[in-house]
Amino acid sequence: MNDSVKLDEGQLAKLRALARKRRVTFQALVFRVIQAGLKKELSKERGESSGQDASCLELATASGFVGAGEDLPPDLSTNPEHLSGFGRD
Repeated sequence: MNDSVKLDEGQLAKLRALARKRRVTFQALVFRVIQAGLKKELSKERGESSGQDASCLELATASGFVGAGEDLPPDLSTNPEHLSGFGRD
């Protein structure tokens, strides 16, 4: 099946340069770019995270760990009282 897509000159030049740099055909590069973009968009739509470039806080928040405790100080590490005995047997 063939479809056509209109690209502006800047996009076309970037894709051609990248294809040359990677030593792949223009068609192969466009296919890879579309696949990667589609995978990313579908993951976003499902609320999934790729895990790439995600901070620990972002991963913990996405997993439901942030804010899970009730009646706790916002950050236990800010009060030395909560850390007494930490790291000792």
